[in-house]
Amino acid sequence: MMRTSESGHWLDCSSAAGPVRARGSCGVANGIALCSALTRANLHNRFGGDLTPARATPMRALLALALMLSLPQMAFAGDWRYCLAPSHVEHKVYMSAPFPATLPMDELESQFGRTLHQSGLHFDDVQCPRAPGETAMLTMRQHAIVVNRELGNEIVNLRWKPGS
Repeated sequence: MMRTSESGHWLDCSSAAGPVRARGSCGVANGIALCSALTRANLHNRFGGDLTPARATPMRALLALALMLSLPQMAFAGDWRYCLAPSHVEHKVYMSAPFPATLPMDELESQFGRTLHQSGLHFDDVQCPRAPGETAMLTMRQHAIVVNRELGNEIVNLRWKPGS
């Protein structure tokens, strides 16, 4: 829990280690409440050394860098995608089966579009929606199939995987 004083400078941040009252700032990132409020005593207790503000700044910068570098892998690890390409003139939607996301979205869309083009299929654009897991992706894909059929589009399932 985080609270800011009337002046907006002091923060009360509760954590597993107990309450902390310090100067700093709070925010929310990816649904996780973050508090950068660290007192000199708190820095000493958490890192086992005397991390005065002069020493804390490089440590905080290193921790922030490590977090930034690890976030793409964490978010990427469980992602699933499938690709689809509508052909509005032909009333068709070309779809791939769901697959674990191992490539950036732009690369997936380019590969799927190239495959369709090389097969002589006409399409308007390519999309590769993302979901946090296989079950969520199967649900999303099934919903897209139902909606497109209700709109009078034929669903064409393609045997396509990234990199093929």
